[in-house]
Amino acid sequence: MLSFLTCFAIILLTYANLPLNVNIGDVQNNGFVITRNLYFYYTAGLLLFLNIVLNIAGKAIQFVPKEGVIIPNKKIWLTNKKSTKELFFLVKAWTRGLAFILNLFLCVFYGVLYNQNSEGNFMLGWTLYLIAGMLAAWFLYFFVLFLSKPKSLKEEYSKK
Repeated sequence: MLSFLTCFAIILLTYANLPLNVNIGDVQNNGFVITRNLYFYYTAGLLLFLNIVLNIAGKAIQFVPKEGVIIPNKKIWLTNKKSTKELFFLVKAWTRGLAFILNLFLCVFYGVLYNQNSEGNFMLGWTLYLIAGMLAAWFLYFFVLFLSKPKSLKEEYSKK
């Protein structure tokens, strides 16, 4: 939620300081120009849509049939109620982390667009690569997270 509000604040700040016509990309090479108002509506709409979809996806896992759940070690994670509940919690937490990284990516992307349309010279392009690496690491973490056994099953085996 905090990353959503921060990204929305960046959208408002860039919107307030952009010229009336916003260049998206290089206009001579497949770029285009939109109005500042359209920039605001598109960027705010994309941010809202992305966060709503990820929020719903994180909470909807509990309503997906067991056959539709696609995770490593699915049989282990769906053995009992405790491990299934832990699965739901971890998926929700993972999608919130994904939303944070994507919000961070959008913030930097909007900063790059602002830089392109202002007289300032901020070097933000390299951060897009850094965040793309974070995103790749986050998807790798998904598999690492679910390849291990649930804590509830580890506790059961340690008691025996």
